[in-house]
Amino acid sequence: MEQLLLVLGFIGIVASTIGSLILFFQVKNKQNSPSVGVSLIIAAKNEGHIIERLLKQLQQQQYPEFEIILVADQCDDDTIEKAKNLNISNLNIFQTTPPVVGKKHALALGIEKAQFNTLLFTDADCQIVHPHWIQEMACNTSSTICIGVSLLKGQTHSFILNRLIEFESIRTAHMYVTAALIGRAYMGVGRNMSYTKEVFYQIKGFGGHIDTIGGDDDLTIQKAQQQNLSIQVHTHRESQTQSIFKGTVRQWWKQKHRHNGAASKYTKQGLIISSLLYLPDAFFYIALVLLLSRGEIYSASIIFFWRTIIFILTFVLIGQKWKYTFHYWTLPFIDLLYQGYLLSSRLYAWIIPVKQWN
Repeated sequence: MEQLLLVLGFIGIVASTIGSLILFFQVKNKQNSPSVGVSLIIAAKNEGHIIERLLKQLQQQQYPEFEIILVADQCDDDTIEKAKNLNISNLNIFQTTPPVVGKKHALALGIEKAQFNTLLFTDADCQIVHPHWIQEMACNTSSTICIGVSLLKGQTHSFILNRLIEFESIRTAHMYVTAALIGRAYMGVGRNMSYTKEVFYQIKGFGGHIDTIGGDDDLTIQKAQQQNLSIQVHTHRESQTQSIFKGTVRQWWKQKHRHNGAASKYTKQGLIISSLLYLPDAFFYIALVLLLSRGEIYSASIIFFWRTIIFILTFVLIGQKWKYTFHYWTLPFIDLLYQGYLLSSRLYAWIIPVKQWN
């Protein structure tokens, strides 16, 4: 029994290591030629406190022809006024009107109004870290969706919450990028994604989940997979965006709850893939708990030691790849906290449905 549990624990360790190696040795995608116009679409809900920062960063993009479409979804703050005051010549502002409200309706309106065929999406709270972001991310083929990495940094008053936010961000990106690289994409992030109008209409837009809060990214990817469209992954620094979270535990939980709400609309393949990616962790923790319950302290220490070493090395490799720093010494504790968060958040999303996107 002890040997079986050791094997189970090491299966989890090896599976996680393989995923990291796939990511680390990914070949950089060929840089796009700036030959097509790009419509950059932002859906915003009361983002007056940050919208100026993003728009100013977008003005610094070194790309010959693009427009910025800002869709204000029932904003009752100064989002529109602050955007207009910047006097950006290629900025077009639209508003959703009741009863057609919600992020997906806002995005659909932006797509409808887009001047160009190539669409690129980001969120108001994002920071664009490289002047060639549009050139790196713009997807101009009619059978491809391009997904990029957008990591979240925690800047709250809680050291533990900051580490959990960053850990969750890295793990999630690691999983969906690895899945996409092996041809089994199941999600992306809507704040760093690109596709053409043809792709949007081919998958029937947000049809089937237009009124589901969240999923403008995951469910779009899964519908594209069902139609055998290509999913191209961009992970290098030039194609990344970054977000800063400065809120409270309650606000972060609400944000995660909104994201988890889309899982009820996942395709069968999407559910299977997203579940399989968590099996290595499940194998490890099941083996660890059973070994400890049997008093096999030495064997439990072995798999815990090796898993911790591999885990730290994985985060070091990812940090080097994505130019991202992390407090590596916190990993064993934060990983355990993360497992508890996963279980509780999934259960909470199943019991209490999401009703609004912001």
